Amino acid sequence: MNRSEYRKITHDLRDLGEACGKHRVYRLMKAESLCAQRGYGRRPRHGAGQPAAVAPNRLQRQFEPTSPNQA
Repeated sequence: MNRSEYRKITHDLRDLGEACGKHRVYRLMKAESLCAQRGYGRRPRHGAGQPAAVAPNRLQRQFEPTSPNQA
């Protein structure tokens, strides 16, 4: 068990209004084989690899077609 785990749990319990000491929390967590969650893994980045392909500008900023389905 990491030393700071039971301290974090002790602070969380005190914030919830429970009266307990860090040694008692350590002893109870050790007896039940409990561990605090240490964090989350990193997600892979999407920036690596080849850049995204840019679509050609077919409208040339002319958004008012003369008839339907002609743009």
